[in-house]
Amino acid sequence: MIFLLFYVSCLRCRHFQPSPLDGKYNDMGKCLFYPTTIEKKMVYPYAEKVRQNETQCGKEGKDWFSL
Repeated sequence: MIFLLFYVSCLRCRHFQPSPLDGKYNDMGKCLFYPTTIEKKMVYPYAEKVRQNETQCGKEGKDWFSL
């Protein structure tokens, strides 16, 4: 898990969709900014994975947008 204390939080991003399991598993939220299509269905990656990938949002949250 990335130490994101000094970076913007996904929880305050307009592209973040919390999981129904949040509170118990806080890293299960999805990022709506990077969808992929699999068999004609939109699939959204976990926000934590998007933040780990520097070609996407990255540690600094370069695609972060305020609510």
